[in-house]
Amino acid sequence: MLIRRAVLLDGTTADIRVGPDVTEVADGLTARRGETEFDAAGGTVIAGLHDHHLHLRAAAAAMCSVRVGPDEIRGKADLARVLAAATPDADGWVR
Repeated sequence: MLIRRAVLLDGTTADIRVGPDVTEVADGLTARRGETEFDAAGGTVIAGLHDHHLHLRAAAAAMCSVRVGPDEIRGKADLARVLAAATPDADGWVR
């Protein structure tokens, strides 16, 4: 992919060629045959952001929750059976 007219963090504008990685950053790059072009229209580009946070409370709650994912439930009858067999919490909720 060729990203055109992107503003870099130093304030300069450039074209950026990317595949699995950034391969070129320069002004006036020529698009290759069949290459997708995206006009950043002066938008600033930043490095990829990776979200590695965890929901520990949700993971702990899942250990005592009713399992209703695709591995356990194949249809309405399975869902009804699993929910009917579940024991509600002290507050009356089935989780």
